[in-house]
Amino acid sequence: MKNKESIDLPQLFFIIIQTQIGVGVLSLPFTMYKASKTDGWISLMVAGVFVQLILTMYYFLLKKFNGRNIFDIAQITAGKIIGNFIICLYLLYFLLIGVMILSLFNKIIATWILPRTPSWAIGGMFSFLAAALCREGIRVIGRFYTLVTPLLLLLIFLIS
Repeated sequence: MKNKESIDLPQLFFIIIQTQIGVGVLSLPFTMYKASKTDGWISLMVAGVFVQLILTMYYFLLKKFNGRNIFDIAQITAGKIIGNFIICLYLLYFLLIGVMILSLFNKIIATWILPRTPSWAIGGMFSFLAAALCREGIRVIGRFYTLVTPLLLLLIFLIS
């Protein structure tokens, strides 16, 4: 019998793709152009390679510590005190990333789709959706990403 929290390979693939592309595909081109005009492609390529190296490092760590999560690995490799500090840094990082994604989505939706809707209402709807997805676990998140990936392909086609 399959574990309730396990996901299959296509769901893992879509989670990785959506996590890497995510909201950045909507906001990065204009932000990069404002900062560096047409010279931003080199830094974008370097950052992409850097992200792939970090993902490879995570892969080998998780393979070495089979069945453990990144928080357990931090405590095993760095000790209890420093490991807990690393865990706090991870949690702060993910909280800040969540706030940034929420504000970017809020700005995009308010600009293009719902210009007369108050920003607190849009943010509340996205927060409710995110909380509902997180409460259900990784399997539901994988299914959701599998469902919305064709929309990402449509968006890339329309941008092109």
